[in-house]
Amino acid sequence: MAINNKILTYIFLILQPIVLSAIISAAGNNYGKGSRIWYDSLNKSKATPPAIVFPIVWSILYILLGVSSFLIY
Repeated sequence: MAINNKILTYIFLILQPIVLSAIISAAGNNYGKGSRIWYDSLNKSKATPPAIVFPIVWSILYILLGVSSFLIY
């Protein structure tokens, strides 16, 4: 029984920062719609990655933030 509680605690400690980051990110996404128009109007370098890269990279970063905060805690 103690092992199950310990596993649940670890899972909670890993998921807590990931979920918190996702909530904050979603809130920022809802309030940042006007900045997308501004960004699209900029003259960007040919080295600028396509738009699909950003959500993938940020998702990976949020997961790594959750794991690293778990390891530190």
